[in-house]
Amino acid sequence: MDKVALVALMDAAPWRTAKDQSHAYVMNFRHRALYEIMGEVIAEEGYEVTFKGYPYRCWDHGGYRYWLVGNNKSASINRTLNDPPLERV
Repeated sequence: MDKVALVALMDAAPWRTAKDQSHAYVMNFRHRALYEIMGEVIAEEGYEVTFKGYPYRCWDHGGYRYWLVGNNKSASINRTLNDPPLERV
């Protein structure tokens, strides 16, 4: 999938804000196609970070940092403003 089509999917996704206002997310079961594509993009183009002692693989685009959390139905795509950038591992 090209980046233009990916961005269109990202823009159309039903993003929800976390209760603590720290990030937004889309649940896997609400947007399966986006979750699968984002998983591929993050795996291929992402970078490793450690946040609160846990390892994550992130991908930056359009001023946001994206990462995946969980598995199966409880999995989600997360994003937050990339400010400040996290230190890469």
